[in-house]
Amino acid sequence: MKFRARLDDAVSITRLSNVVATLAKNVKVCVLRLSAGKVCFVISGKGSINMWCELNQSKFFSEYRIEGRDEHNEIFLEVQMEQLARALRHTSTAVSVKMKLTKRNGAYLLIDIIQATVTGGNRNVVHEVPVNIVPQRLWADYQEPDMPDIDVSIFLPPLKQVKTIIDRMKSLDNYITLSANMSGELNIRIETSTVTATTYFKNLTNHKFRDDDDELDKTVMYEARVDIKKLSHVLTGHFNPIKVICNIVDGCGLQFFLLHQDVSLQYYIPAIS
Repeated sequence: MKFRARLDDAVSITRLSNVVATLAKNVKVCVLRLSAGKVCFVISGKGSINMWCELNQSKFFSEYRIEGRDEHNEIFLEVQMEQLARALRHTSTAVSVKMKLTKRNGAYLLIDIIQATVTGGNRNVVHEVPVNIVPQRLWADYQEPDMPDIDVSIFLPPLKQVKTIIDRMKSLDNYITLSANMSGELNIRIETSTVTATTYFKNLTNHKFRDDDDELDKTVMYEARVDIKKLSHVLTGHFNPIKVICNIVDGCGLQFFLLHQDVSLQYYIPAIS
């Protein structure tokens, strides 16, 4: 089982560092799924936030080699995201970053950063990030999530604006309800025994998610009530996504797709009854 990769341009190095730093703000432990065509960060668990972050390796790495254990040609590594993010923080002046799976008294992801110096030379900064190799019998727990049977799909307003609204509501209750329809309407609501606060959005763009959309009653509102802290974490510190799609499974949960160039990030937050 072998893995070796290399990044040779500043844009790709910065993008990878930003992705890892963003994920580290939201999760402590993640499974890094390496395959021939993709690099995926995965969190999977019943009753909690599920996450799938996918990078097209050919758009990031100038060199990428993987040798898995069998015909699947995949490697699954459990990694502490803060340790990985800390290692990649030293890439602001990097001209090259090498990554390699090594085994020496345990498994490590070795990260070798070649930095430019003020004198015009280079220096190497090497980090060893401990990882746990996930046994193949557990791989089924870290597959790409199935698409839920959603009821409405809508593009969110600017993420910073939505995050500001949610953070202001955190002092009112522990739970928040998002509701939307296929007519471009989105409501963000806090409701307690003493107060109800709602922010309304209109004229948003819906995402067409099935062929019979035109036959649906577009005025029907679908909603899901979720933990407000979990929602705030999901929307925190992202790398300026081009689009954010919110899918609502009525009474069951919220699914978010954050799209940015060659990175796609999806979360699923289960609803609170």
